[in-house]
Amino acid sequence: MPLAVKIAFTWNVASQRGWKMSAGTDFEIADERKSLWRRCYATNAREVWRAPSGIAAKTRALLRSAAVDLASFVARRDESRVLRCIYLHTVMEDERVGFEQLVKLIGSRGDVIGTREVLDIIAGRVRLDGRYFHISFDDGFAGVVRNAVPILIDHRMTATLFVATAFIEADFDDVAGYCTRIMSYAAPVEVANWEELRRAHAAGFEIGSHTHRHARLSETSGDMHRMLIELQSSKSLIEQNLNAPCTSIAWPYGTNADIDETALAAIQRAGYEACFSAVRGRVEPGVTEPLRIPRHQVEAGWSNAHKSAWIAGLGESSR
Repeated sequence: MPLAVKIAFTWNVASQRGWKMSAGTDFEIADERKSLWRRCYATNAREVWRAPSGIAAKTRALLRSAAVDLASFVARRDESRVLRCIYLHTVMEDERVGFEQLVKLIGSRGDVIGTREVLDIIAGRVRLDGRYFHISFDDGFAGVVRNAVPILIDHRMTATLFVATAFIEADFDDVAGYCTRIMSYAAPVEVANWEELRRAHAAGFEIGSHTHRHARLSETSGDMHRMLIELQSSKSLIEQNLNAPCTSIAWPYGTNADIDETALAAIQRAGYEACFSAVRGRVEPGVTEPLRIPRHQVEAGWSNAHKSAWIAGLGESSR
């Protein structure tokens, strides 16, 4: 079967089966198979993010967007000393410009630091004497390594990549399920492989855990065996493949309802020193808990007004 026909056939099967590859498709060459698989991964941001459906959902989205736009123009007091953690999910090829705009906005507001520096500020070992940001990415997608990392290097910035290790170099069906069923993306998104993660780590980027299978840890507290797999297997795989310690984790889904004290205790016993949430807020020395570090979500494809509002601390309580 000619390659072009195979691509069309495979794409058709993948679409009909909820982005699953046909188990009976015959591929003659391994490299050709990988090429076909890539054709079924999302290639741009529009394929990844689900647009609101229904009048009510669209209305809520419009009202929320208008509120954020308005907030971005409201004058905020000058912050001479602040630390905020910013996180994204992926940076697709068509989001490179938007991501660089975000990087420039962050660079104009302060300096970017790593997780170790965040922990030092929380513990009071280092004084918070300026405006700082910590950048991270959840879910371990290849677009982060291929599109975001080079831009960050150009701007002399670093970041942490939180990866769900079960899906690194997994087959297409597993990755498709990870993206579309576990995380509700509109289409499968390619996950970074170990060689890409090793290159990012060698360039100064921290690789942290996002558990093994992107587990909701508040639901695994009654099963310590599963909890250990999610926390310790992920940590061990990262350390084995990168030959470096893994001491940071971001809990999947990120809200306070998605974690509990049992899980936090297990995270500490597993040897993690920093645990990041998706709860908006600033990092405050002596107040922020190292295992409940707040982060602001800011995606590359959002408008500059929205990016500016969130990195300025929209939604935080005033001090």
